[in-house]
Amino acid sequence: MMMNTPVIPLILQLLENEYGHREFIPHRDPLGELVQTILSQNTSDLNSRPAYSALKAAFKSWDNILTADTSRVAEIIRRAD
Repeated sequence: MMMNTPVIPLILQLLENEYGHREFIPHRDPLGELVQTILSQNTSDLNSRPAYSALKAAFKSWDNILTADTSRVAEIIRRAD
């Protein structure tokens, strides 16, 4: 690898050559994607997806979650532990 070659574009090109182009298709709004990602960091999708769904069902909006008691939020997402 040449020192003047940007590394990330090179890696992306190598991955695309090997596995093909992958189109990013978001499943939710950007904040929802972030929350789902954070929930999934330390557990499996089997746990994090239901926790995310429970969170959205309980609070209906991000504003409601923002103003909610943190212990209530923790209780709802506990299944993602």
